[in-house]
Amino acid sequence: PGKAPTALRVESVTATTITVTWQPLSPLFTNGKLQGYHVIYKKKTADQGVIENMVSVNATILRMTLHGLEPLTTYKIWVAGFTSKGKGPGSKHTEATTLK
Repeated sequence: PGKAPTALRVESVTATTITVTWQPLSPLFTNGKLQGYHVIYKKKTADQGVIENMVSVNATILRMTLHGLEPLTTYKIWVAGFTSKGKGPGSKHTEATTLK
């Protein structure tokens, strides 16, 4: 895809979960058939070399809950669309802190 998903919103639900929502990519910018979205996240305090975590969902899904997170921890979260040719640009990073 040539553009990133927009209107990324995050909400801390519990001490170990954060819900992420976004708006779909316009077909004008997918550069092929959109296969889905990657929801990418990592601890805000993670070292530069730390590999981020990624969960993939199909193209009809615009909401995802991240599970197994650490309590009272801030995460950087972003979303990118993907086609058979690869991943597109990521959305602007958004931060959320899990509850106590």
